[in-house]
Amino acid sequence: MPSEIESHFKNYNVETLSLSDMSFYRSDFISKFISMNKSDFHALSLTRVHFDEHIKDLADYLKSGDTKITKIVLHDCDIGDTNLTQMLADCSNLDKLKELHLVKMNMQEHMREIIKYLLDHKSLKILDLSNNELKNMNSVSEFLARNQVIKKLNIKGNPILHENDLRNLLFGLT
Repeated sequence: MPSEIESHFKNYNVETLSLSDMSFYRSDFISKFISMNKSDFHALSLTRVHFDEHIKDLADYLKSGDTKITKIVLHDCDIGDTNLTQMLADCSNLDKLKELHLVKMNMQEHMREIIKYLLDHKSLKILDLSNNELKNMNSVSEFLARNQVIKKLNIKGNPILHENDLRNLLFGLT
């Protein structure tokens, strides 16, 4: 039997959970909330959210593939470098995921790993990598050349330092 607290989150037909300017010890609350509304839940948006124990619970839940999530937005969140790549690896299990927004997440050191996890994703149509200070666009160019599903890529706010990077991005789009 669910506890009184658990029953407050269940069966409300919640489609989207948006949290901003918050701090959590763990992400188990978010995982439990999604699970309790999983028949209707489609979008998770976290803006400037900090996790002391980072996002292990949420990453584990996403790994289970027991969700209908179509959109994930992470904007300027403190989830830890290792947890970011792990969460993206787990996103590859989300066969309904259509939009992934990773805005201002300091991903420059992990782009090759991130692209590897998303390369064969079958339903991802929109990828937003804006404002991540990505200086080398080779991984992104390679991704664009090999992935036939992405329809929109946002790289706004990332410096394109070399003419070759721009040329490679354009070739990747064709």
